[in-house]
Amino acid sequence: MSHFTKIETQLVDEENLQKALEDLGVPFERNAQVRGYAGQETRADFVVRQPNEYDVGFIRNGETFELVADDWGLKIDKDEFLNQVMQRYAYHAVVEQAKTEGFTQVREETTADGSIRLVYERPAEAAQA
Repeated sequence: MSHFTKIETQLVDEENLQKALEDLGVPFERNAQVRGYAGQETRADFVVRQPNEYDVGFIRNGETFELVADDWGLKIDKDEFLNQVMQRYAYHAVVEQAKTEGFTQVREETTADGSIRLVYERPAEAAQA
């Protein structure tokens, strides 16, 4: 019987997920086994190793990624970890979309509560088109 729990996410872009993990300074492996209770394993696209051999992974499931972990021995708060990943992922998604649409970043601020405020502008010639 598997002890692995899967959590659906709204993460769709592999490159932005990788950038989010890198931003958080979280070492990860690609296409590896997530370890869990009694040596059980499941394959994941991204695996964050934990010292106690209960890892966290991200598995592509159709269009999105799911977080997978064995709650029984996990030493990190998976919900908090996922929130941190999602914030950094959203940051990269917004920056990428803004560049695609011709916006230029004017300012970036991190507030006391950890929120990130991005200010963009569209150059005058692009706005008239």
